[in-house]
Amino acid sequence: MFLTFALLLALYSIFTYLFKLIWLKPRRLRSRLSSQGVGGPTPSLLLGNLVEIKRSLSTTFSRKSMVKDGQVTHDWASSLFPFLNNWAKQYGSNYMFWIGTLPVLYLGEYDLVKEINLCTSLDLGKSTFLYKFFGPLFGQGLVASSGRSWAYQRKIIAPELHSDKIKEKFSLIVESATSLANSWENKLMSEGSELMDIRIDEDLRRFFADV
Repeated sequence: MFLTFALLLALYSIFTYLFKLIWLKPRRLRSRLSSQGVGGPTPSLLLGNLVEIKRSLSTTFSRKSMVKDGQVTHDWASSLFPFLNNWAKQYGSNYMFWIGTLPVLYLGEYDLVKEINLCTSLDLGKSTFLYKFFGPLFGQGLVASSGRSWAYQRKIIAPELHSDKIKEKFSLIVESATSLANSWENKLMSEGSELMDIRIDEDLRRFFADV
């Protein structure tokens, strides 16, 4: 009898937790943002807007879309993430979409982004999802850290970010960037093509190690 009761209690607790995580919490968040004028595409229960994102990528992106009038365009965002522009046209500059149960707030107003960047509160940290995603590239350094860890690292590195210090290292940055760009250009010329896929993670890791 006790074992049955414990099992039912455990199942009830798991169901309640999943209900809050998958349905109740996202619904409350959408309601709060909607009351502030922030809309967005309606997510599905478990996948969020992943189906729409996948459909947009499969029908829009192509390597040829990166070339206009024989020249490579640098409007890479509309080619790599076409769904962002599509939703901005439909819901405005600021909107929210979902990757599974993870909410993503898209901000397209430059003044608002600038105001957020001026915020010094340690509570306004970086996403744990982005930290896990970009962890192999940035590690636990200043770019990926948040809160007290970020403040501690920022305090240590602040003297090196002074304008005079940066001017001294500017030539090193230019030299490293030029070398990296030349290596990519040589790869492109060896292929004899206007476009090619390049794995840049190792190249960027070496570049950041130099600068």
